[in-house]
Amino acid sequence: MADMKGTFELKTPHDLLKKLQFDLHQLENDSTNTYLAFNFFVTAEHMKDWLYPGKSNKAIREALENSSVLLQVCSHVANGAKHFNVEAKHHYSVVDTEKSGGYWGSGYFASNYWPRGYFAKGALNIILQGDAELQLGASISALSLAQRIVEFWMQRPEFAKT
Repeated sequence: MADMKGTFELKTPHDLLKKLQFDLHQLENDSTNTYLAFNFFVTAEHMKDWLYPGKSNKAIREALENSSVLLQVCSHVANGAKHFNVEAKHHYSVVDTEKSGGYWGSGYFASNYWPRGYFAKGALNIILQGDAELQLGASISALSLAQRIVEFWMQRPEFAKT
């Protein structure tokens, strides 16, 4: 059996951080796109797996997530997206997700068909409870959460620029 190390250009935690930044940029350009949000949160959920891989680092990964409401919400959203029904006991941050606005699909009208601001901008919203609600509010947009998650990872010593 071959021992695969990463995929294509994604071989290090720094590579995955670059992908996460790319996914954030895509979401910033299309903040109501569920597919882009899925890509972002699933990638973000695996940052700790790449930084602290293997069974021997499981306690480090769990401690990191337990110390950060951002990572708890991210994990809940990512696992909800992947599995539809989150049953793990450590997922207790998110009540629901919802999409607001955006009656017509992206690209339905030609670019600049309507004047800027003609329609209220839609959002992907995450409804929170518990510590997440206390720290982040009753709800947070997927874009705002994504921006905070990227900031979290960029401030980690593992990604300090040398």
